[in-house]
Amino acid sequence: MVKLPKKALIGIIAVVIVVIACVSVFLLTRPSELYELSLNYEPGETYVYDMVQTTETAGQKIETDMKVKLEILGVKADEIAMRCDLSMQAPQISQPITMVWIQTLTNKGEMKSWKMENVKPPEFREAMEQTVEQMLEQQNIGEAFPSKPLPIGGEWTTPIEYELKLPEFQLTLTGKSENKLEGKERIEVHAGEFDCIKLTHEMHTVGEGLIGNEQTITVEMFGNTTSWIDRESGATIKSESHTEEDMEIGTALTMKVLIDSEMELIKCTP
Repeated sequence: MVKLPKKALIGIIAVVIVVIACVSVFLLTRPSELYELSLNYEPGETYVYDMVQTTETAGQKIETDMKVKLEILGVKADEIAMRCDLSMQAPQISQPITMVWIQTLTNKGEMKSWKMENVKPPEFREAMEQTVEQMLEQQNIGEAFPSKPLPIGGEWTTPIEYELKLPEFQLTLTGKSENKLEGKERIEVHAGEFDCIKLTHEMHTVGEGLIGNEQTITVEMFGNTTSWIDRESGATIKSESHTEEDMEIGTALTMKVLIDSEMELIKCTP
């Protein structure tokens, strides 16, 4: 075994220390990997989802099964046009309700326009138009992608200002959604395996309004959603959400509503 001179040993130790220091500085100061969250759809693509929503109030549960098909009609600049087919079945409805609408949105998921094309049975058209409008508004204010790329752990806030108007019912909601890019995750669903970005959304809103012309209503709503977004297309692969609503109607009635929903991609083409 060769014994190194003291000066040589000190020199080797010094080199090792310098190398470790350089590596540490590189690891600590290199730019974080950024992720651009956007919809990168192509014309002709289709995405089919199964959705289940469970609503519980006053000890009663109502489960609604839905199937949604999205067909990408065109992509121009940052505008995406798609056809949406939805069918839903709930215990309180004797037959399935189907509807078709066309919508346009930006590549960040912000709604630009939508138009109902067809509803069956036709007597549900007005109610379904109102339901779809509220659904699209809620998605728009709570889960649109941020305008800038984010690193893992990056956060953004979405302000919520939302007015719901239905016959004999008005409600104004204000609040915010706190959103976070949690990380990368490969998940398996019915449609296959996908490399995803995992996002979380924490929502808190308060609101007040009127039922009819005189009965007041106040609402406080808490919600959390976890979604897995395909890194390549930007499409939602899976999402899970839980919402709690505390309502006071007039001065005599209080009500708590729990809503749980799950959505999963079951088929996509090409």
